[in-house]
Amino acid sequence: MNHFSVPCSKRLFVLFGLSVVLLLTSAFIKRASVAEKEFISIEKLMTEGKLDVSISGLGGYQEECVAFKIKNLTGDSVLLRIEPGRRLHSEDTTMQDIFIVKHKNLILPPFAEITERGYGFCCKSHHRGPAAGTVFGIGTMAPESWQKLANVIDKGNFPKQAIQAAVWSLSNDHPISAITDKNSANVDLLRRTVSKIKGVEVPWYTVIFEEAATEHQLFSDKHQRVTGEINYQINNNAIVSILVKDRTGQVIRSLVKGNSNSSGSYTYHLDLPVSGWPKGEYIIYICEDYSNLNKKVAFKL
Repeated sequence: MNHFSVPCSKRLFVLFGLSVVLLLTSAFIKRASVAEKEFISIEKLMTEGKLDVSISGLGGYQEECVAFKIKNLTGDSVLLRIEPGRRLHSEDTTMQDIFIVKHKNLILPPFAEITERGYGFCCKSHHRGPAAGTVFGIGTMAPESWQKLANVIDKGNFPKQAIQAAVWSLSNDHPISAITDKNSANVDLLRRTVSKIKGVEVPWYTVIFEEAATEHQLFSDKHQRVTGEINYQINNNAIVSILVKDRTGQVIRSLVKGNSNSSGSYTYHLDLPVSGWPKGEYIIYICEDYSNLNKKVAFKL
């Protein structure tokens, strides 16, 4: 009898233990879910006199580029949130503000003091990059449209230069076509988000800009190349020409000169140098037999 009672008691003990673990896990998840909602805006806690906060630049203008020095002024633990969509104001008006795009949830014990890095990007492309030690105010939550972009960035994983271009597209009306990466799939959601916010079509092309001349000039505003793919269909054998014209109809560049093509589907891979071209709209014409228009698409510099 003892031979069978021992294994049975062990099984009961294991089952009981598993039940306890499941109950505790369920309770923890429920508490964690409630706790997530309890994190309070850092600005609100400052206004209520519960936090002392000072913010300074770390010498960069992208990603973890600012430091929050935070002190809990109360005898209770404080749950605070640094929100995506918050715009930190530089006290030096010649330098960029920083737009926070990743949230941080922090728990401070009574009277505790911590230093936490904030994840953000500059949002005044014509200003200087913040120097190390630049002082920032807590600022304000940016407009709702900016917050939508910040929430998309907060949940995703995008190349930093594409994030910067997306932020500047809202803050300084930079072209959506400048939101780019070697793998276009990495930035598709950013482009679609900004296009929806601005109420315009997602551009089919990419504009690549020259690198800024100095560390203080963060954006060169000098276009260098236009890239993209143009799909077109040939129904009958034809001589195909591809031209770039400006708005007045003047031919600026001949891309393809009289290639003989049979019927079928084609893709022209555009990689067009545009350094020194005046800003404005340009139109690419695909013609059959030199005069019959097959397709035209426009891009802007």
